[in-house]
Amino acid sequence: MGTGMPAVPMARIAVAVDGSKYAENALATGIELASRYHSQLTVLTVAPLTAYVVSTEPWVPTEVLEGEIRHYKSILSAAVERAHKEGVPTATGVCLEGHIAEELVAYLEKTCSSWGPGGSPRRSGSSWGARRTRCCTTSRARF
Repeated sequence: MGTGMPAVPMARIAVAVDGSKYAENALATGIELASRYHSQLTVLTVAPLTAYVVSTEPWVPTEVLEGEIRHYKSILSAAVERAHKEGVPTATGVCLEGHIAEELVAYLEKTCSSWGPGGSPRRSGSSWGARRTRCCTTSRARF
């Protein structure tokens, strides 16, 4: 990751996985950073609500299908196991259920909202946008 930028300590790192190659890249980077900075790594996944269309009437379930939950839990388990094998023994996993973006943002708001860069308490003037970008990434780019 030799970008020539100064190191910024990170007490906690969150990485969302979904089984895609982009998620695998994000996980690899999260593991590398957590190992380098001795950070707490939380691996997140969301078993999504899926809309179904039958005939002309859409049906939107209010619960995630059990098969979806098992599928995403297996992805999560493999990701946490990988982190443990690659030198982050304290990595933990969280499987959420619902609408993907909403669940991820709500989880990060709940767990990251009182922390700024490096795990220090945030200053009262910091914006949600600044806190959000320090907690997670939502792009395909490596963070």
